[in-house]
Amino acid sequence: MKSFSPKWQILDSTHKGNRKSYIAFIKKIPIIRYLISNKNRLTAYTVTIGMNGVLTLLLFIIGFTYDRVNIAMLYLLPVLIASVTYGLGPGILSACLGLLLFDFFFIPPIFSYSVSDLRFLVSFAVFLTVAILTASLASQMRRRAEEAKRREAIANTLYSLSRQLAANSQIEAIINLILQFVENAFDTQAMIALSQEKEFKYYFSTTHDQQVMAKTDQYILKWVFRHGQTAGLGSKTYQSAALLYIPLKADENNYGVLCIGEPGNYTISTHRDHIEILHAIAGLAAISLARIHYEEQAQLAHLAAESERLRTALINSISHELKTPLTTIIGASGGLIDSFDKLSIEDSLELISTIREGAMRMNRLVSNLIGMMRIESGMMQLKRRETDILDILGVALADLKEILQTHPVHISTDGDIPEMYLDELLLEQVLVNIISNAAKYSEQDSPIDISIQKDVQHLHIEVRDYGIGIPDDEKHLIFNKFYRASNTTHISGTGLGLAICHSVIEAHGGKIRAENAFPRGTRIIVQLPIQSVHSQKIRKDDKN
Repeated sequence: MKSFSPKWQILDSTHKGNRKSYIAFIKKIPIIRYLISNKNRLTAYTVTIGMNGVLTLLLFIIGFTYDRVNIAMLYLLPVLIASVTYGLGPGILSACLGLLLFDFFFIPPIFSYSVSDLRFLVSFAVFLTVAILTASLASQMRRRAEEAKRREAIANTLYSLSRQLAANSQIEAIINLILQFVENAFDTQAMIALSQEKEFKYYFSTTHDQQVMAKTDQYILKWVFRHGQTAGLGSKTYQSAALLYIPLKADENNYGVLCIGEPGNYTISTHRDHIEILHAIAGLAAISLARIHYEEQAQLAHLAAESERLRTALINSISHELKTPLTTIIGASGGLIDSFDKLSIEDSLELISTIREGAMRMNRLVSNLIGMMRIESGMMQLKRRETDILDILGVALADLKEILQTHPVHISTDGDIPEMYLDELLLEQVLVNIISNAAKYSEQDSPIDISIQKDVQHLHIEVRDYGIGIPDDEKHLIFNKFYRASNTTHISGTGLGLAICHSVIEAHGGKIRAENAFPRGTRIIVQLPIQSVHSQKIRKDDKN
């Protein structure tokens, strides 16, 4: 056996070589080459032939050989199925094949293509005409259905892309979405060139940056950007270019150029629908870039208007708030100087007290302004240390001693208030601002209630007055800088105190809110997270 194996291998290889040459020759036949290049087409024609063969076999099995009119009608069924399922080509093949089978198996003389009665030629012509018309109409219906499905798929895809683009407000994120979508959907390289101060900034989809840049024609790129027209691969302008250049144009503004390379598995110039989709994608990208541009412009305009409003409010507030205590100080000090030898000790002390009150008022104003400047500049840093909230409250009440002379203060606390890690100075300023507001916006001799309670996780500080209250639709606005409630315009103030309180409390991880009390007055409620001294020391040790 072994001695014959080499000869067998030689003969087998020779046989295989002849067979390969024969197969290669067959594959060179145009129709065979066309069918092999498109496996779906090959399947369509195979199924079409099979349907006609099965129909002929069934007609013979059931003995249905004499009712020729119905037989001809039955052969229209494969034509219809092939046209709707596979298109015009398989439909015409089914029509011709049905005619040949009908003539060969059912027209006398049977098993022959001879025709004994020339009237059958008219029947053949009518059958073939009806079959081809049926195939044409059915294939048109199929094409329209496929076109509708294709457009629906494109619309869904673009809608999904537009939703993703709408959810992003960063230029880099939007560009990455576009480039990844183009690369994945079209199996090609892509690049976006954005215009930035007379230059282009380039964004690439993957690691193909050098390949895309090597193919990029800067002249065409600038021409497309300048004229806002598509050029390059698959277009009517600069057709020999290696890339397709699509402008990112929206609202008559051009934001850049989308550059697409030739796909790896087909020619983009022969797929006009793909070029249309690419234009739609470029349009979505341009709209998203325009949206970001307009958002930035609107934000800048808003910031400019807000800055101007705050500047005006600050100047008006400072000029008004400084003028009153300064006038008081100048008048009291002038009276003290001019009539020093004539005034009694009681009158002198009253004038000195007036000067001191004005100075303290100016000090609170300056403290608020400095505090707001620190907050705005981001320089506010908490200097936490072990402290007792009741001690801070005591210091704040001492600072407001003169203001509270006409307001009895009632304090209620839980029996066991834990020591906490807080910034003493900032929290003192918070309490001073809240309590001074309670005194300022309530009538003389009306009480101020201060409550300090705790639960498992939070410390609650509530300051209640019996004053004019806050309009319901303005409660969420009183913590804005320079905002003053509409019912307090007759009372002097800067509108900074509660804004500072809000920033300080949030920096401590707490919350602050305002509520109207029943039957009248306002409640300012501060909620601070309880952070025990022990837990803070453990955190410090861990950091060290």
